[in-house]
Amino acid sequence: MTPGQGIISDIKRRWPSYAADWLDAFRDKSTMVRCASTTIWIATTTFIPALALGLSMQSQSSRRMTHVDFLLSEALSNVAWTLIGGQSLLILRVTGPTKTFLTILTYWADALPVDFVRFSSLVNIYAGIMVMLFATFNGAELALAINRFTSENLALFISVTFVFAGFDAMATMKAKIGDDDAKFLKYFILHLGTVILAFKILEFRKSASVRKTVRLIVADFAPLMAVTAITGLSYAFPNVAVDRVNAAAEHLPRWPTAVDLALSAQHCALALVPALMFAVQIILETNICAMLVARPENKLRKGTAFNWDMFLIGGFTVATACFGLPPSVPALPHSHLHAKLLGNSVESKRHGIIRSRVHGATETRVTNFAAHVITFIVVVCFRSTFGHIPIASLSGFLVYMGLASLGSNQLVRRLPGGFGSIVPTKFLRRVPKRIIYAYTAVQLLVFGAIFACRMSASRAPAFAATYPAILALSVPFSFIALPRMLGSYFAHVLTTSAEEENIVGLFY
Repeated sequence: MTPGQGIISDIKRRWPSYAADWLDAFRDKSTMVRCASTTIWIATTTFIPALALGLSMQSQSSRRMTHVDFLLSEALSNVAWTLIGGQSLLILRVTGPTKTFLTILTYWADALPVDFVRFSSLVNIYAGIMVMLFATFNGAELALAINRFTSENLALFISVTFVFAGFDAMATMKAKIGDDDAKFLKYFILHLGTVILAFKILEFRKSASVRKTVRLIVADFAPLMAVTAITGLSYAFPNVAVDRVNAAAEHLPRWPTAVDLALSAQHCALALVPALMFAVQIILETNICAMLVARPENKLRKGTAFNWDMFLIGGFTVATACFGLPPSVPALPHSHLHAKLLGNSVESKRHGIIRSRVHGATETRVTNFAAHVITFIVVVCFRSTFGHIPIASLSGFLVYMGLASLGSNQLVRRLPGGFGSIVPTKFLRRVPKRIIYAYTAVQLLVFGAIFACRMSASRAPAFAATYPAILALSVPFSFIALPRMLGSYFAHVLTTSAEEENIVGLFY
């Protein structure tokens, strides 16, 4: 296929459905209600995690990149995406791995030394151009080789990243508070309270004894309910001070400004190294997310746009970098769940577990557009509305996101100790337990190498930046080495079988 042919084919495939992408949301009353509910869900389940990750990055970068940058990047990127993107159901976010890579770049910048914002912006511009070139040469079709082996490792890395970020925020706060034990105790109570309350809400949402309508309402407002309740609790014992978002927002500019990219030739050349690694990460996240949205059980009918979407993600990465904003890429699990929420589904109960089957889908741009217009308005005009949230609650929410997704990650659920009940039945029927043990052990070794690489950031930032390469190498490894280790048939079953339990985990 000639360069650019894949992009052209994607545009031709999706363009005839562009008007329907907007009008289908208003097809009938039930569709409009479903779209309104989904809009609320997107607005609440993206705003609070972005705020939490942004505050964590703000602390680690010494306010050189802030929570406002995270929120504006997501709002502006998604509004632009709904206007010109291919697959309308993808939701762009500053993901956990993106924040992890930006953290590594802070160590790079300090070690060189060079201004972090200038250096990270240049790295992002290079990475965005590389992603655009990859898509131009129809690379997204090659990335369709990504299978369950790599997807589950990425999901586990995202989960552990969230947990690590939450506890790292607590350690940073402890160092800041010092010997004020009462203040730290209150911080810890609010932090732990958010985790516990969020899990209680999650249990309520999954209860088979609760009406579907009530569960949907709880699902839409779950993050907001947890953080709002803990915010109210934070006003107890007013004689003990609480650090809130308002304090972190002091003296922050309302609008981002263009970044002065004046760097030495040596630094410009050196930025190509982490840029290549970051481009690999963006490509993997984008393709895995796009493939999960396009899974047959979601009943989508308007077609895919893998190359066009990847080209746009590269372009958006360049555009946000020019203003010092972090890049937003297709996110797990929001994009996958977006498709499910807009589906016409029928629920059934079996052995006390609620299952749903999608019979049709509403593929619309309206939900994502409306949700992020709301986010943009709140960030620009009503910052005080979320300024009272305690930072402890947001760090706790990061821990909750990670732990909640660990529980539904099939890699974790295949660990020894409960194969008969937690491993998908198809695996037990077709693959011996010893093979499943061996497969899971290999996956954990690969994950260990990825996470160990990331944890070396403060001591060896150049080495830490190579973790996306290890994740990418797991793709050919699963095709070449696994069949020789486990047998071709078993390796094929384990790396390709898709289960309804959602291989990326359920964060909220």
